[in-house]
Amino acid sequence: MTLSSDDSIDTRSWDDLRELGGPDADAMIAELIDIYAEDAAQLVSSLLKARQAGDRPSLVAAAHALRSPSASLGALRLAERCRLLELAAGAAAAELPAGLIDDLLRELERVLAALTSLRPQP
Repeated sequence: MTLSSDDSIDTRSWDDLRELGGPDADAMIAELIDIYAEDAAQLVSSLLKARQAGDRPSLVAAAHALRSPSASLGALRLAERCRLLELAAGAAAAELPAGLIDDLLRELERVLAALTSLRPQP
């Protein structure tokens, strides 16, 4: 795994994106990052509302919606935290591990900062 300077992004994932984007890779990656940041903001809002309401299905849905695009952009630690939240929130009898959502949100902040610094300027 090749990580960004703050280890929140596996930059090898970007090789695949660059190959997929061909000569327009920088513009494509910049657009993907912009879309990801917008979607992440909405999902954070959903996560916080679901946590406050104790709405486990909505927690699962928001974590699931964030996991795949995070992995696609190389945010593998964040994707793993999303997976863990999905599992924990989906286990009806179990208590959510203390701090799981907060850990996910802190990692998302790191990811967004790293993506901003890595974002190509087309």
